[in-house]
Amino acid sequence: MKLKIPKYEMADVLNMMAFKGISEEDIKTMKELGILREHYYRSNSAIFKAGEITEELGIVIKGRVIVENVDYWGSKSVLSSALPGKVFGETYALSGHKLMIDARATEPTIVFLLNAQHIMSGKYNNYPWHLQMLKNLLLLSSRRSLTLSLHIFYIKPKKIRERVSYYLSGLASSMGTTEFDIPFNREQFADYLNVDRTALSKELSNMQNEGLIEFKKNHFKLLELDHEELT
Repeated sequence: MKLKIPKYEMADVLNMMAFKGISEEDIKTMKELGILREHYYRSNSAIFKAGEITEELGIVIKGRVIVENVDYWGSKSVLSSALPGKVFGETYALSGHKLMIDARATEPTIVFLLNAQHIMSGKYNNYPWHLQMLKNLLLLSSRRSLTLSLHIFYIKPKKIRERVSYYLSGLASSMGTTEFDIPFNREQFADYLNVDRTALSKELSNMQNEGLIEFKKNHFKLLELDHEELT
């Protein structure tokens, strides 16, 4: 059976934060030097595995990647979902620390694997793209720190409704719209918020019945409260 590898436009790649200020010719040069590799992953394929050490970070070009922690007894906790343009594994690639997460494709996915250690080695200082890539890595690393801080903020409340409300409100604020798709299916959303899936589905239904939200699968719309009904 012939593989249906997803296609992408280079113009879309150049618009990604990881390649800000980088040209198509620069990307070609990095591939020739072995700093950048393009890889296709089938659905549910492992990209990074806990316990390994990697010098490469991943940049999603097409598809989607889930980053999760799996404990000794097999319990999963979703840490993030990376869509096209998003980066994963950069903290481990930059630090050289042993991976404490798994990263896997949830659908047919194309990933650029960038060797962060080579970028920082100084061997390529004379290339015109080198300084810009260092700046991009610094920006991506700071964004990751913010993402992890937000995740802690979202799962801090004890009540499921508060966790859902904080997450959806935060997403609406960052995207500048009250209608959006979340990057999780229901099971992944429950894992991300560290709650029971059935309890999450029940709370979402309650919030919809109360006129707080509308949703269908992973598409959500936040609704304004009718203040007249509250008086």
